[in-house]
Amino acid sequence: MSEVYVVAYIEALAAQSDAAADVIRHHAAVCAQELGEIRFGALIRVNHPGQFALLETWSDEAARLAHISSSHVSEFRNGLEPLLAAPYDERVHAPLSVTGYSGKSGDFTYVITHIDVTPPNTGEGAALVSAHCEAARSEDGNIRCVAFSQFDRPNHMSLVEIWENAGARRAHTGRDATVAFRRAIAPLSGALYDERDYEALT
Repeated sequence: MSEVYVVAYIEALAAQSDAAADVIRHHAAVCAQELGEIRFGALIRVNHPGQFALLETWSDEAARLAHISSSHVSEFRNGLEPLLAAPYDERVHAPLSVTGYSGKSGDFTYVITHIDVTPPNTGEGAALVSAHCEAARSEDGNIRCVAFSQFDRPNHMSLVEIWENAGARRAHTGRDATVAFRRAIAPLSGALYDERDYEALT
């Protein structure tokens, strides 16, 4: 079976952002030891201290299901619930354009984009996202670029970019190829292009 990718969005109450960060850090440390866990990253949104994201890679669906049925996930969700300003939002994905991870570490800039195209445009949208992701990997300062499609809504996709620093991320945004991609995907979209910058939650 192929790997399973999860992107989870967490928004804490303003007064509870520090408490939520502590709960998320502990959860990430526990999950990193699980059987079938390949990568587990906890991020905090730049300039939005109450907003977090989890990036999870599981060896297969059985490993993910074992994870979500574990007692420590129940404890995490129950402990987080009173701190939240919005419901826990978890998206489970299949690979769309994925390569191996170099294992590099550093104070990287992470960008997560939720892309929603209307269902008749799923194939064309997926092709555009995949091509954009593949091209971004060759840019200076790119650490990784991967794209996923949701299991239950394949017209909903997640684009995850890791850049060496904010300058490399800005340079990517201004490139002709990036502008062309945004212009091409816009007419196919069913929602705003939701692009968010994060850094590792340490």
